[in-house]
Amino acid sequence: DGKWRLVIFDIPEEKRKMRNLLRQCLKNWDFYKLQASVFVCPYDCRDAVDLLIRTCNGERYVKFIEAEHISHDQGIRKHFALC
Repeated sequence: DGKWRLVIFDIPEEKRKMRNLLRQCLKNWDFYKLQASVFVCPYDCRDAVDLLIRTCNGERYVKFIEAEHISHDQGIRKHFALC
């Protein structure tokens, strides 16, 4: 559908296990690491990400965003073989 799905988070150090679990799940799901706490993918994954956030009790720290455009996205497109 041409949309990007972004997961952004700011999880405090005392919740490091939550942060590590979230990062590992996103990596396992082949999300592209855009920045240290920003991951992106082109697939409709909202339900799975919402479940992950709830499972981790991360609602306070994690946001899910759908966007139509990311500037300078060549590396992301290459990662997902969209170019």
